[in-house]
Amino acid sequence: MESKTIQTILAGCRELEELTIEGGYDPREIRLADAVAQQWASTKVRRLSIEINIGDIEELKKETFDS
Repeated sequence: MESKTIQTILAGCRELEELTIEGGYDPREIRLADAVAQQWASTKVRRLSIEINIGDIEELKKETFDS
């Protein structure tokens, strides 16, 4: 499942209360940038279990501290 697909679920499902995305052979993660790119549609989320890919930690440090 691609990161943008998970983003679409989070941004589009107003009644979402639980979401579990488990691994397999393909990556099942959302990029941090995608996770925060849009407001999540549901305010009812009680349980969320997904991997978050923050990317290259050195790049993240540069973006965070050099801006």
